[in-house]
Order: sequence, then structure tokens, then C-alpha cells
Amino acid sequence: MASRLFFLCARGSGRALLAASLLQSTAENRFEIWSSLPQDTQEQALIEHLTQEQGVALLTPDHPVQWTDHNLTHHSRCRSASPLAR
Repeated sequence: MASRLFFLCARGSGRALLAASLLQSTAENRFEIWSSLPQDTQEQALIEHLTQEQGVALLTPDHPVQWTDHNLTHHSRCRSASPLAR
């Protein structure tokens, strides 16, 4: 079973999606990778452009998810979670 990784940017920027996409392109299915989505649609478009420019596939649509504090602490895949520092 592959290890699961969740990339989260607490401020809603696209860094999590970019990092997850870069890891997915090199991880060779060693990880199940999830990411929070950028809140800004222009930022998501920029990330799509950057990944295409570098020949990296953007994380597949079934793995980016819009997370809330409730999802983070109650998601069935999370065995335990600690509060995020803000």
C-alpha cells in the first residue's frame, strides 16, 4: 500500500497544488498524493501554465480537494490530526 501525502496551504495559495504535482511526476506511484486547491482561479491557471511549461502533469482532478478544518480533522482517511497553527 502506498503512503498517503496531503499537501495543504493554510492560506489557500497554489503552492500545495504545485508541490503535489511536482512530487506526483517523480514519485512513480510510491505515494497517494492529495492537495488543497488554490482559492484564486488566476493562481490555479498560472500553476497549470507552469506545470505544462515544465512538462509536468497537474495533479489529477480526483485528488485536489477543497479542505476545511472540519474535513481535516474528521476525514475518514485521517487517523489523527492536530490543529493547524494560524
